[in-house]
Amino acid sequence: MRDILSVIQELLCQSCGLSPDAITPHTDLRPLSCRELANLAMGCEKVFRITLQDEWVADFTCVADVILCIERELSDGQNTYAPPSDEKRDAWYYP
Repeated sequence: MRDILSVIQELLCQSCGLSPDAITPHTDLRPLSCRELANLAMGCEKVFRITLQDEWVADFTCVADVILCIERELSDGQNTYAPPSDEKRDAWYYP
């Protein structure tokens, strides 16, 4: 399985143009737009085959929050992966 931090770094580099070296567990996610945060969440869902609830994603303030949430979902063993439809994610793009 891929390292969670490296996946997050890759996703943030693609969507935000950040340097991978600049992304640590302490990196602040609050400056991200709703679209960038949604892209991060959806990318993590696809890579790790988990479902991140929108309420959790809205509460992410730093990369460590994302890592902890993914680790919790992976260790839970009861996650039923079902990526949300585009219609359900529209709220992220058009608040």
